[in-house]
Amino acid sequence: TRPRTPPGGTLTIHPAFAELFARCGLTTAQAFLDLPGEIVSGHPDRHVVRVELPGMARAFYLKRQHVVGWREKLRNHRAGFGWISRCEREGLLLQQLNDGAFAAPRWVAFGTFDGRAFLLIEEVPDAVELRQWLSDNHPSQNHRSTVAENIGRALAAIHSAGITTPDLSAKHILVNRE
Repeated sequence: TRPRTPPGGTLTIHPAFAELFARCGLTTAQAFLDLPGEIVSGHPDRHVVRVELPGMARAFYLKRQHVVGWREKLRNHRAGFGWISRCEREGLLLQQLNDGAFAAPRWVAFGTFDGRAFLLIEEVPDAVELRQWLSDNHPSQNHRSTVAENIGRALAAIHSAGITTPDLSAKHILVNRE
């Protein structure tokens, strides 16, 4: 039998943010899915919104999936992640990266409600997607090589730790001064 989603959906909150979210009334997956913000990217089945919360100096990015279908859950299950949405899979991956002290955005919350899913991550200051960095900055060949070597070392360390992802692409690699 298929696992069933509880009536209120699923919600996982990073312990460092639990008290803040309780004060803001963010105690259900639906409350996170309803957060207002500016859409910064989108696809037919999902989009990313930049949100700001009271009492926080830093912004967040909220990835919303409009429909979580059984095919997606089946793909994730077959890949060893469980019967979960893409947002939950990405949230669990970020948990692993954060627990392993790898350079990655800090996951803040993720969950599902009524056939939809979300992932909230903390903004990385001054970071841009690798593909944007490459096109906007026109880095020298030497600088490109340095960044490529840093990415290679990071990926090797992540792989050595047994962490894998089915959708690593340039848009999922952030570049900043650090």
